[in-house]
This record gives sequence, structure tokens and C-alpha cells, in this order.
Amino acid sequence: VTVRVSHTTINYKDGLAITGKGPVIRRWPMIPGIDFAGTVTQSDSAHFKAGDAVILNGWGVGETHYGGYAQVARVPGDWLVAKPPAFSAAQAMAIGTAGYTAMLSVMALEAHGTPLYVFHEIVHNTSVVKSFKDRGVIFVDDIASVPDGSRLIFSAHGISPAVMAEAAARGLTTIDATCPLVTKVHQ
Repeated sequence: VTVRVSHTTINYKDGLAITGKGPVIRRWPMIPGIDFAGTVTQSDSAHFKAGDAVILNGWGVGETHYGGYAQVARVPGDWLVAKPPAFSAAQAMAIGTAGYTAMLSVMALEAHGTPLYVFHEIVHNTSVVKSFKDRGVIFVDDIASVPDGSRLIFSAHGISPAVMAEAAARGLTTIDATCPLVTKVHQ
């Protein structure tokens, strides 16, 4: 599917890629941008046609596949989702990858209620973190402070295998909200 990119974000990982301070880019040359919104201009996909408004988040874009800072992107159709009509492309990208990660937490909160524990801050957005705290979400820096059998969300920043093993050993129900790019960098 070919997409005319109208909006993207500047994400922390894009900053690492642009400055060369982190091992984000896996193939050179590369155009950064880990997400984008735009309009389909050509499609061989049964799911999208020219004129459809779409969003892309993740899939190695900006790392192993040219990213959202390009004016035009050519990606597999299964990497795209239809842009919800309630949002403009600018609003969808204002939410961006970090907002997507936060939404996983909202969904968990709605499905399970509180107490819900989050290992470290879910995103670098004080308003989002405050909103979760106001709803009863408990942020912890050490999973030893999470009661056995509780629900625990791993933040977008990822966790070590030792933390994952400790959570499993203690019977914690975990939701992994680790950013896909973070996961790839740590592999």
C-alpha cells in the first residue's frame, strides 16, 4: 500500500536515531519516524483503497523500513489500521505511539479495575501519569512492592528477563506494554 504521509511524531527513539546516540537504526540508509498518518494513494490490499485515511504504528518503521518522515511510504497493508473518523490525522499523531501504549493501560483498567500496578511510568507524559494515578493506578519502581497475584503492566521502556521471571514466580498477571522498538533494540 502506498501512503501519502501527512503527519508523524517526534519520538524519543527517533531522537536516538537522528543523533546516532542509540542502536535504533538497523539498516542504512534510513528515514526515521516510527509512526505516521496519511492517505492511501495506491493499494493492492483488499483492506484499503485509494483515499482511505490510515495510521501506522511500529513494525520496524524508522528502524528497518523507511519511516514516517518520508513524504510517501510503501508498506504492507497488514501494517496499517484505518484512522478512526473521530480523529484528524494530526490528532491521531498527537496521541502517537506513547498514547497507544497508554491506551493499553486504559483498556486493562477498564477490563480489570483497580488495583492495577504499573512498573515505572507508562509514558513520559505527566498528564497521562496523573490521570492514571487519579483513577487508582499504582506506579512502582520495584515489583517486590506489588502484592502476589496482582495485575502488573510493564511500561513502554521494557523490562529485564529477571523482572519478567520474578513476576511469573510471584503469580502476577502481566500486561506487556513494551514499545516494539524497545523490544527489538534489546534483542
